[in-house]
Amino acid sequence: MDATLLFGVFLLLMLAGVPVVAALAASSVVAFFLLGGLPAVALTQNAVFGIDKFVLLSVPLFILTGELMNASGISLRLFDLASALVGHLRGGLAQVNVVANLFLGGISGSSSADAALTTKVLVPMMVKRGYGTGFSGALTATAAMLGPIIPPSIAMILYGSVANVSIGKLFIAGIVPGCMVAFALGLTVWLISIMRGYRGEHARAPMLEVLRRAGQAGWALLLPLIAVLGIGFGVITPTEAGAIAAAYSALVGSFAYRTIRLTDYPRLLVNAAVDTAVVMLIVAVAATFTFLITLLGIPQQVAQQIIAQSGGPTMFLLLVNVALLFAGMLMEATALLLLTAPILVPIAIKLGIDPVHFGLVMVVNIMIGTLTPPFGQSAFIVSAIGRIPVERIFANIMLLLPALLLVLGIVSYLPGSFLWLVWLLGA
Repeated sequence: MDATLLFGVFLLLMLAGVPVVAALAASSVVAFFLLGGLPAVALTQNAVFGIDKFVLLSVPLFILTGELMNASGISLRLFDLASALVGHLRGGLAQVNVVANLFLGGISGSSSADAALTTKVLVPMMVKRGYGTGFSGALTATAAMLGPIIPPSIAMILYGSVANVSIGKLFIAGIVPGCMVAFALGLTVWLISIMRGYRGEHARAPMLEVLRRAGQAGWALLLPLIAVLGIGFGVITPTEAGAIAAAYSALVGSFAYRTIRLTDYPRLLVNAAVDTAVVMLIVAVAATFTFLITLLGIPQQVAQQIIAQSGGPTMFLLLVNVALLFAGMLMEATALLLLTAPILVPIAIKLGIDPVHFGLVMVVNIMIGTLTPPFGQSAFIVSAIGRIPVERIFANIMLLLPALLLVLGIVSYLPGSFLWLVWLLGA
């Protein structure tokens, strides 16, 4: 009855349109006081304990890194490099969108930030070239999911913190799936372009031109290498990597490109602080919600039911994927990850599934959920900034969804296809 009350209040508030943080907090408070027998301070204690983890200090640092890099104008240089690499292919500007988001994923670690930036720059250009508002918005929202998959990834830091999994291994493991998503989207764009008559933007760029543009974007391309290799080889911790990345971004913006002035820093710091507050508030409230779930014995009950129903890792992964895809339609990605990981990871480990493998399954799955109606977060961001009717975006996302589900299937059932890099580097 207590578990029904906890989830019932939460779902009722979500369906009423209450923000996910408020819904989590309200349902936790109601269930807490109806349970009785616990000191009131336990609520705030668990919220504080939820964010009192050294590894989470890297979150604001990587958010600040994204702000600094975007302000430095590096995104335009990455767009130029992407254009030189794939602009000659069928659907040239759409291909540029995918590759640019692949590059941006190595800087921001956030799908929302990448979706907002790409919408401002590339969507107007795509519409002008005749791609249509719906397809332009759908591709931008979909390609932005690369941000939380390609390292450094805020989603993987959060998963690692609640599941006690190596951040370095997660970062390295995310490289190949991110490239898989980019390739699958590029192939889908190519097929759609043949059917709709979309052509390349220009002739194939000479190698010297590609190298010249790579040199201009080189400062940004070094950033993910610092984070991934430094953490992966155990030279630095995720928090130290975040600090180095933020300092590196400030130096690049102020001295290498000379596009960030001293007067810009207060605005950039405030933007990073606001984004950090949103993430950390969800982490804190989700920690209290998870405490109550554990107190009610829900993880044990769920584990018994899933193990009894699935009978093995293959069926377990299928059940988890279906459940998360459905939940992703209704919940914000960060909250869903923080709520489900503490419950599902112990079950996965008990069934012999590598927690790094399972982390990639969860992140890829939940990012797909940010694209699906009725509450697809990335789709609504693109709709608001690009002033595109969201129903057009959702309709065109359906054309891209099969490619994403194919990658999810590969990540779920062929872990060796991406874990080999973790084994190779000995992370």
